[in-house]
This record gives sequence, structure tokens and C-alpha cells, in this order.
Amino acid sequence: MKAFATPTFIDVDCEICEAQSLCSLTKIQAGTTVRIRRLSVSDELCQRLREIGFFEQQVLQCLAQRGGVICQIDNCRMGIGAKLAEGILVETVSTQP
Repeated sequence: MKAFATPTFIDVDCEICEAQSLCSLTKIQAGTTVRIRRLSVSDELCQRLREIGFFEQQVLQCLAQRGGVICQIDNCRMGIGAKLAEGILVETVSTQP
């Protein structure tokens, strides 16, 4: 069973991050595995994100932060823009029992 860890990349100026131990996907360093907890974008964008695999409870790995975010979900790599990634709130996933 995987345990949840408190994100180590919390934006100290973000009230959402502080209150719920969540961080924007743009704040996560490359190589970190995270779980999507909330999509804080418009309904239309939520639907589109879910269609391409970015949905609540989905585990992904952040591969790179280069103007946008490159992620790996299962065996698929995807890139999304920084503005859209800002609305994806995540928590880090601990691989320790």
C-alpha cells in the first residue's frame, strides 16, 4: 500500500497548497511521482484533461519543466502548457510502505 507524503515543493504564498497540502503541477520537480487531487480549471478544460488522462486520483511522473510540463502517465508521455498545468493540483506519492 502506498502512503501519501507531504509535498516538499509547496508554494509558501499559495493558500490552497498550505491548507490542503496540495501543489500545482508546475511546482513539482522533474522525476517526482504525484497523484492528481483536483483540477482547478474551467469545466470545459476539466473534461478535456480527463479525456487525455489527467483525472483525479491518476498517478503520473513529472519528467521535465521546460516552459510547460512533460509528464508520463502509464506508458504515455504528454506535454501541457504551464498555464494549464498551474490548474492541476497534486500531492507527492511516497513509494515507501
